[in-house]
Amino acid sequence: MQKPFSQLAAVMALFTVLALSPGAMAASKDYTLVCNGRSMTAAFALHHPMFRGKPTIQVAFGKARNAASRQQPGPGQCAWVDRPLTASEPAIFYFRNAGNPVTRITVTTGETSAALYPVRLARQIPHGGLQSRAAQPIVLLDAIHRGQLFYIQAHTEQVRGRDVLIMTRFGP
Repeated sequence: MQKPFSQLAAVMALFTVLALSPGAMAASKDYTLVCNGRSMTAAFALHHPMFRGKPTIQVAFGKARNAASRQQPGPGQCAWVDRPLTASEPAIFYFRNAGNPVTRITVTTGETSAALYPVRLARQIPHGGLQSRAAQPIVLLDAIHRGQLFYIQAHTEQVRGRDVLIMTRFGP
């Protein structure tokens, strides 16, 4: 009787060690990336092939030389709050499952036209307003369009065999 119990204890100890090891599968930790939207390029793909045809915003940027806490990133640049990006880290971030990032709607009736800006409308979205999942793509593209300093939460993960920087949330 003693032997099965000791085997069970050994197996449970092994699973505990594997679960607590640094290489164990766990949710990726997000870090704050600070970006200067001026001169930055963003593209929206309704069916991005890298993400199994999901709508995705792709933002290319330059790597700032300093941590954002030391110096604000220059136009079109991003940096982590506590350090600059390394040479091996990607200089593109993706916001997958982005929904429809309409940034401006022009309504024309006869000779009169008016522009509606969804960012203003996003402030009225329930359950989080500008921080809601529905408003995230609008607010991101608006910050880039206006050339503003903005913050995102992001992490690196493997997508189709390469490291990719994934935005999970707009804002610090």
